[in-house]
Amino acid sequence: MNSLAAEIAGAFLGASRINLLFDQILVKEPGTNDRTNWHQDLPFWPVSGKQVLTIWLALDNVSAESGAVQFIPGSHMTGKMYRPEHPAAGPDSDFANVDLPRCPDFDKDSNLSETITWDLKPGDCYVFNSRTIHGAAGNSSTTSRRRGYATRWTGDDARFVAGRHVLSLPEDPGLQHGALLDSDLFPVVWNG
Repeated sequence: MNSLAAEIAGAFLGASRINLLFDQILVKEPGTNDRTNWHQDLPFWPVSGKQVLTIWLALDNVSAESGAVQFIPGSHMTGKMYRPEHPAAGPDSDFANVDLPRCPDFDKDSNLSETITWDLKPGDCYVFNSRTIHGAAGNSSTTSRRRGYATRWTGDDARFVAGRHVLSLPEDPGLQHGALLDSDLFPVVWNG
């Protein structure tokens, strides 16, 4: 709440106000084979808009070996949205957005698009739009943990989307569908 992250989000989004959506720790222990499948974040969340982003702060050295996040450049600008791939969001689920098409598997078909990534040192970060397609390999290192602290931020055009989403909220924010996110659950933390 007191870091420069909200101001950084405001600068990247060109927004006059920033709400904190949520934060989380993402961990890949040494020897973790599980890949983080290609996906977009926005379909998982109860929010709409183009001004929604993640600041993913490295807490450890991050490399291809430890499962650095890979991105499909420009994928946030295509207008295409993909189904949130989560075990709870199967074909018979009543979660929102399961009627979207599945995200292409960029590992199986390298002709689909170029992928990019960067190694990070503790304190470095990725900043990316919530519509950007991204994923990560497992952590093939036998000694290095890969931890990232992800904060999710929204700008002027973000609105609440009522319904049941993969991201379960800890409480009802008391917002109507289409409302600004301003609430105790999604506080405004920066005004430009």
